[in-house]
Amino acid sequence: MTRGLGGLFRGVQSLTSLPATRAGLGHPSACVSLRTMVALPSFLSFEPRDFSLPNSSWSSEMLRLYEQYSIQCEVETEGGENRGGQWQRLPSYNRSLNHVHGGATATMIDTVTGSLAALLSGPVMTANLNINYRSAIPLGSTVLIETSLDSEEGRKKFISCKVTSTDGSKLHTEATALFLSINISHLLQGG
Repeated sequence: MTRGLGGLFRGVQSLTSLPATRAGLGHPSACVSLRTMVALPSFLSFEPRDFSLPNSSWSSEMLRLYEQYSIQCEVETEGGENRGGQWQRLPSYNRSLNHVHGGATATMIDTVTGSLAALLSGPVMTANLNINYRSAIPLGSTVLIETSLDSEEGRKKFISCKVTSTDGSKLHTEATALFLSINISHLLQGG
């Protein structure tokens, strides 16, 4: 999944080399230059990274808890030495054997629908995300994520989304989302 998301972001990054093109997104105010779609936050890295093991981004509290629970998994051998217990780290995207974890699918949906909402109105926050899973997504498969603006009410953007096979023959997931336009200074002040 990390590799797949990295590819997605590299694909978006490559749009910078395209000439400015107009794209209609199903809404009159959604006709924008594709170049504007490359405005990714600077903290995104295009290299796959594993944050599930201790690293420099972890707080001291997170490290303390990791050590606390790792120690609980240790077993003492007959020789008196401690050895790692039964705990095994599993890839977080693969909970159902050979299928993408629903949480990973939800993250992709939130990212794509949120990108459309932000494209239409600037900074937004997810207020509601309702997902109906129809069929599991096999690991390693390619899917198409389509999203569209359903309606607007003041600060609210109502967006729908579906995840399908690339040929459209299999519906994997349907979703609706509500995003609220926000004032970025509110977030910076810790609100």
